[in-house]
Amino acid sequence: MKTVSTLHRAQALSIPFESLHLHFGKGPKLNLQAVVQHVLHQKRGGICYELNLLFAAALRYLGYQPIFLSAAARQADGSYPPWGDHMALGITIDGQDWLADTGFGSRTVPVLPFGGQGSWQGEHYRLDEDTGAGCWAVQQEQEGSWRTLFRLKRTPCRIQDFEAMANYHYQAPTSPFAEGPVCALATTEGRKTLTAKYYKEITGQKENRLPVESQAQFLGLAQQHFGIRLPYL
Repeated sequence: MKTVSTLHRAQALSIPFESLHLHFGKGPKLNLQAVVQHVLHQKRGGICYELNLLFAAALRYLGYQPIFLSAAARQADGSYPPWGDHMALGITIDGQDWLADTGFGSRTVPVLPFGGQGSWQGEHYRLDEDTGAGCWAVQQEQEGSWRTLFRLKRTPCRIQDFEAMANYHYQAPTSPFAEGPVCALATTEGRKTLTAKYYKEITGQKENRLPVESQAQFLGLAQQHFGIRLPYL
């Protein structure tokens, strides 16, 4: 399990969750060759489908057998979108099933055992069975209680099963990504996030925020803090 956790941490700290390609006329990348070209050769990031597809390939190279899991992120009003709204990975090691997710976006969810807990930089998470809903829930401890971040099913999926929701996120005006481009990357002491409205950097308990007032400023910050080079937008 240490190898998987180490690889998960390495990707979380080096490859950003970012949606710039959604706003510059690019389509979904749900095949490994395109993801490798986009992320590794062009020094970019991606959303859950791309990041977890890449992570799954790395795990397979090391001899593991990850599976794609269909998930749905909890909305602000407590509702859930259709399954496939989010994609995560499942992996079995020595008879124990684990969740491995490198693409949740706003948070870095650690590698979690089904029915167990884990932590990332002082934040506590658990993967609990939701028997009423017939699925599992990834939850974060917030102010003394557990809040669900997303639900998932343990049934193995094919990458093609996510095409409809990937196209929705890439193209639909009602997609949460349509609100504007975003970049997010974990750091060893916190997290940095860039949106069309602000750049925010959290280090420990300290937060610095800078307003973003133009597209040129946004693209400059994307290159400075996330290594995203303008020719590859």
